Amino acid sequence: AGRGVVEPGAGTGYWAWQMEQSGISVAAYEPNQPEPGNHFARREWTTVLRDDYLAAKHHPDRALFLCWPSYADPWAAQALACYSGDLLIYAGEGEGGCTADDEFFRLLEAEWDEIGYSPKHVSYWGIHCHLTAYRRLP
Repeated sequence: AGRGVVEPGAGTGYWAWQMEQSGISVAAYEPNQPEPGNHFARREWTTVLRDDYLAAKHHPDRALFLCWPSYADPWAAQALACYSGDLLIYAGEGEGGCTADDEFFRLLEAEWDEIGYSPKHVSYWGIHCHLTAYRRLP
């Protein structure tokens, strides 16, 4: 509906760049600097600002996009907890998979309702990645 997106943990900004190619305004954030020794981001596809999960709290008017949050790491749950907006788009595995942590899935279950699912999104063969949209419960 013309709403922009905020993406903490954007890494190289690849997904932000893809969304921008479709006309979506994206505020992409990554705490790690791009450099040859950094396995998170060696080069950037688009402008990626330096910040961590807290960037989500500064953009309640945008949809929150979390793409493959680090396994067993709290940052996805922290981003979700500080985000006051009402639309989440999540790309990753489900609970018990190798993305996010248990607290993220607890928050998702308690505070969000699935409103859409893309069964044919691009993913690597053999990876159980889901692209799902959620609306915050009233």
